[in-house]
Amino acid sequence: MRQLVIILFTLLLFSCNNNHLKRPGTSNDTSIIKNKATDSIVKIKTDSTSFIAMALLPWDIDFEKKTKKANPDFNAGNLNADSVMTGLNQLFPEIKLEKVKLRHDTLFTIVRDSYYLTDGMGTTGAATYFATAVINLTSVKGITHVQIDFRQGSHASPDTWSKNEFNDYTVIH
Repeated sequence: MRQLVIILFTLLLFSCNNNHLKRPGTSNDTSIIKNKATDSIVKIKTDSTSFIAMALLPWDIDFEKKTKKANPDFNAGNLNADSVMTGLNQLFPEIKLEKVKLRHDTLFTIVRDSYYLTDGMGTTGAATYFATAVINLTSVKGITHVQIDFRQGSHASPDTWSKNEFNDYTVIH
């Protein structure tokens, strides 16, 4: 099932004529990422059945089916905004999400180079990104809203998303 989702998502990305998509390495490869929040080193699987940095994201999101599945590779010790953003930036390497500030229950972020998000991955690709980002970031204690600022494009506009906007996603086991 997971392989099907990955294949469908990859096809979606390629259908937008993106020639810059970074693909995971071979089944025996691993990457090492330094978690800025904890200064710990996280070894990430990069085999063909999973994207890089899945150990940093609590949820595996299926946008089309409106489902979320607890990520079996996730380490709960990594659950903070910085590590989740590191995971998102590895999962979507063309979209570099940066933290601006955390104020009350809202995480303020920015994507400085938004071309890929707004024009390179289509409307469905952008919506998939927002669902993946917001669901995972609002899993962090104290964050119920995520504001993502960027230059508006053909397929996406900056906004603030609430955790409640994704209540229609069914948790699957």
